[in-house]
Amino acid sequence: VVLLMKDAEISIGMPAYNNARTIDRAIQSVLDQSFSNWKLYISDDFSDDATRSIVHSYAKRHPDKIFEAHPSETLYYLNFRHLIHVSKAPFFVWLAGDDWWEPDFLKRCLAELKRHPEAVCCLARCKFHLADGSSYIDPGARALTSDMPTRVSTYFLGPDQSRMYGVFRRNALEQSFVNKVFHAYDWALCAGTLRLGIHIEIDEVLLNRERTPSVKYITSVDRDEPNTFLRYFPVLRMTYIGLSQGIIPSNPKVLFALLHVNIIKHREQIVRKWPLVAKAISPVFRLLLRGSSFMARRL
Repeated sequence: VVLLMKDAEISIGMPAYNNARTIDRAIQSVLDQSFSNWKLYISDDFSDDATRSIVHSYAKRHPDKIFEAHPSETLYYLNFRHLIHVSKAPFFVWLAGDDWWEPDFLKRCLAELKRHPEAVCCLARCKFHLADGSSYIDPGARALTSDMPTRVSTYFLGPDQSRMYGVFRRNALEQSFVNKVFHAYDWALCAGTLRLGIHIEIDEVLLNRERTPSVKYITSVDRDEPNTFLRYFPVLRMTYIGLSQGIIPSNPKVLFALLHVNIIKHREQIVRKWPLVAKAISPVFRLLLRGSSFMARRL
């Protein structure tokens, strides 16, 4: 485990698992940053490929910048929180082992956060890369700068897959990360930071991600949720934990937005497991979704 030491202005946490194919690219994109006052902490969650040996070779070559922070036991989603704990800088950002940055990512995001003290996160536009070589810009990663209930409810009406990879103020993350493993933990985390401040955005592609097929997100529910019944309501546990621990605000706008996203995810599971039933009751789903969306936007 890495020893805590005086950190740089920004800590980078890289959670890794079986990333031998891509982690060179990820680490090199950090080394190529135009902003240099950073430290990179890499935590390999017991990969069974060459990930850890690749990380070790980089740490040996850059002992003042790259640190091995491997856990003593399998952490799964909590590997993200582990990386917050082993670093100390006032700004923090995750970079997954299969993602990569453009050279000005850190410089631009950090400058915007310093320019906007009311912001707890700065995002850059994200480009997703598909296995067939095509790519597209993530339409969901966007600034959320309105009042607190509106920005949290807006997020839940259309959660994106890139928000947690923005640059954050450390104290916002520390107040928003629940020390539990559950499906859609990143949604609770992002909502928690939106409770504390606005998210701003750089309207330029500075983050690149390999696109995980959508079906994997849907089927991951079976892996993440131990309760068979709750697998049909994939974000209900996230909703309960987030609200009960005060991470997600219990505002009427937010509650209707949570209802909306719970219905969407429930419908996905019904479509996957009982497609004929889903087709038969699709008008009910449409009505519920229309109503919950209307109330979340109207209140």
